[in-house]
Parts: sequence; structure tokens; C-alpha cells
Amino acid sequence: DLSIIDSYNRILPFQSEYSSEPTITAWIFYFSFPIIALCLPLWGMLKKKLDKGKVSRRVKGSKSDKTQPYKGISGGYKRNKLNFLFKTFVLLIAAVFVALFTFDESTNIMLRVNYFSNEEIWDKVLEEAKRIPSEYYDPLITHEANKALYYTGRLPYDMFSYPQDVSALLTLSPFKKDQLYLPELQRMSDTCFRLGLLNYAEHSAHEALEIIGERPAILKQLFLINVVKGNIKVAKVFLNLLSKDLIYGKEAERYRQHLAEDTLMTSNDLVRDTRSMILDTDFDTGLDVEIILKALLHNKQNRMAFEYLMAYYLLTVQLDKLTQNIHRLDDYNYTGIPQHYEEAIIVHINMTGKEVDLHGRIPSEESIKRFERFVPIANYYGNNVREGLSILLKNFGDSYYFYHFLFLNWGG
Repeated sequence: DLSIIDSYNRILPFQSEYSSEPTITAWIFYFSFPIIALCLPLWGMLKKKLDKGKVSRRVKGSKSDKTQPYKGISGGYKRNKLNFLFKTFVLLIAAVFVALFTFDESTNIMLRVNYFSNEEIWDKVLEEAKRIPSEYYDPLITHEANKALYYTGRLPYDMFSYPQDVSALLTLSPFKKDQLYLPELQRMSDTCFRLGLLNYAEHSAHEALEIIGERPAILKQLFLINVVKGNIKVAKVFLNLLSKDLIYGKEAERYRQHLAEDTLMTSNDLVRDTRSMILDTDFDTGLDVEIILKALLHNKQNRMAFEYLMAYYLLTVQLDKLTQNIHRLDDYNYTGIPQHYEEAIIVHINMTGKEVDLHGRIPSEESIKRFERFVPIANYYGNNVREGLSILLKNFGDSYYFYHFLFLNWGG
């Protein structure tokens, strides 16, 4: 439900499509009036002072003015120069004030991550996510970082180099109560689409369309969903809307050409791959991550579903289920055991004392030795966890060992 203030903010000029808060452009527009109002009296006072000095000089030097006419021109030049410098100074002060007091770094970061993800520039998504201070991290950034890790082949290796939250793996919730228009629905739709969950993807995209409006990314998403489903007439409706956009119009024309050449767009990698992994079934349990991802594994080409399921087991510390799915590594042609799976297996064996069938695979010596270094430090600070946290974070913060340690002590 929208509050009265949020409803009013949405119709203001320069309003962001992602947030109920005013944008930087809006702040500049709003603050320009009080700044001008404050500066005008100052300028009036200075102008009077200059005019008074001008009259005084004429009275005192009236004789010399007749014999030296060019001094008046020189004085006028100086006054014009002073006028120009004063106005420039006022503009600079106003610009600095706006930049310092209205720049929202967290929103800026989220928009950059969202942009690079839309453009599928996955390395840039990870670069942005890596440099984000911990206080700015939220579910959307974690969600997009995990997707970028998958597409760069690094999810089971570098996942814990980034802050993690199980609720951000597949589903998303609003970040802050006052940020109602952030693109979580569209990003969630995109992830479901790539996994082959077309019905969920379509539902989220339509919800985003209703709440946010006809944004290019949403129109493109609905176009692709309907192409994959074979609803070409519906797809063309969204394509026509997309073609009207000034920036995305050229991309829409390229899609139009592809449709003319091949109605099913089989030459498009994303469309072709998604179509081969479609899961049409809807579940009474809603968006239950484990049930849905396990259902997707009927298709042994769906590597993304496998890695997301394993990530879910890691984040929820269901290590018995993770070890039971190690045999699936053969289905997706992995060489060896990915680092985080190795770390989880080593932790599981150490805690349960049970042997695990790794189907001929062996954890690396590096992972075993790292665990052997981790355990004494963790045990040493067992009674004073907070004191040892910084040491463990510095040396093992990118490992599953550290995440598991946090989970046991603080629940994740």
C-alpha cells in the first residue's frame, strides 16, 4: 500500500523510477530557488556598494575625469569582471552544496549494478559489488552478484568473497520501507527466466509493469518471455512499446529483424537456452527454493539450477544434502570438486565423522591445509568469538569455513 506522501512523490518532476525519494536532479531543482533567494540580497548589497563607490569617485575626481576619459572604461571593465567572478562563485557554492548534501551513494551503487546486469556485463557487476562498503550491501546487490558469479563461472569458487543472504539467492524483498520502486521484481523475473521458471518470471514482470510502469527493461523481459513461450503476437505488443523508447529503440528493431527471419529466435542464445530448460509446473508451496531447483534438475543441461541448489544448501548449512548431490558434478562435466563444495565436505566429515561418497573425487590438499589452520584459531577464540572475528575474517573471510563459523554462532 502506498502512503499519501509516496503517492505525491511519484508525480513530482525528475522522480526516479526506482525510489520514492527525490533524485539528485530533483534536489538541484528544489534547492535552486532558496539558493537564488539567499544570493539575491547579497548581490543587491554588493551592487549598491559598487554603485556608491562609482559615484564617490566621480565627485572627487570630476576634473580628472574630463582629462582622462579612459579611466571610466577601465573601472567598468573591473566591475564587469567582479560581477562575473561573483556569479561564478555563487554557482560553484551551489553545486558543491547540492553534491555534498543530496548525493545518495547507496542508490547510485544499486543503479550501476542494475545497469551492468541488464547489459550482461558480469565482470563490471562483480567489480561494483566488490567495492561496495558493507553498510550499503542489500539483497539486490547480493542477488545480482551471485548471478554474475554464475555467468563468469565463479559461483562455487568465489561466492563467499561477497556478503551472502539466503533470502537473496532467488527471492527478494524490499530493502527499505521508504524505497518502494527499486527494481527487485524485474531482477527476480530475470533470474527466474534464466533458470527456466517462465511462469514465475512472467508473474514478477507483470507485477513490476503494474507497479513501476512501462520501463524498457520490463518490456524487454516480457517480450523475451512470450517469445520463449511461443506467444509471438503478445511478444510483438511489448516489442512495439519498446521500439518507442529513445535508447532501446535500436535494440527493438534488431529483435524485430530476428523475428522476421526466425519466429522462434533460435539464434538467440538466451532464448534458445531458456526454452530448453522450461519448467511449466506451478507449485502449491509457492516459490520454495529447494523444491523448485530440484525440479529443474530433470534437465541435465541446467547447470545454473544445480549451482543455485548447491548454493542454497551451503547457505542453509544442509551439508548432508550437499554431499548427496556431489554425484551430479559428473552431469555438468566439472573437473575436480569446486572450492566451496570441498570446504563444506571437509566441515561435514569433521563434524559427523562419517565417510562421504565423492564418486572418485578427492578434496584438494590446499583446502584440507586451510581447514587445519582455521580450526585452532576458531577453537582458541571459542569463549570470546567477537575478539577472534577480525582475525578469522582477515585470513578466512572468503571461505565456507568462516561462513559456517558465523552460522553456528549467530545463525548466518
